Amino acid sequence: MRHMHLRTLVQSSCKNTHTHTHTYTTSAHTYTTSAAMPMFTVHTNVARSAVPAAFVSEATVELAKALRKPEQYVAVRVNPDQMMVFGGTDDPCALCSLGSIGGIDGLQEKHTKLLSELLKKHLGIPSDRVYISFENLKAANVGWNNSTFG
Repeated sequence: MRHMHLRTLVQSSCKNTHTHTHTYTTSAHTYTTSAAMPMFTVHTNVARSAVPAAFVSEATVELAKALRKPEQYVAVRVNPDQMMVFGGTDDPCALCSLGSIGGIDGLQEKHTKLLSELLKKHLGIPSDRVYISFENLKAANVGWNNSTFG
């Protein structure tokens, strides 16, 4: 229920301007950010049946907070059941990427810790079996809703 209330609050108070900045308010903070479609992708050999829906929900909420972006722009994609080997074994592992317009540079270690903890908690993947690549995207190179962000 808390997540639904926050999502509704964010959607109702999000104001789009011509420069694609947004102001949104939660019960604790007001943020002004560039609209920025963070995209988190996980490729893993963990079976689809072992990937709880709570993983994508919690990843969405936590990434929105960490990147200071509205939840409505956060996309999380999990590709389970991949044929993968990490360090010579097929024990649970993941290859991930996080792309965002802003919110990346200088914060990669913080984001690595957050995402590794989520992968361990929900998928049982140890942090030493995860690679995460980061990309700070240019607004003009990201399309959404018949336009780009820049």
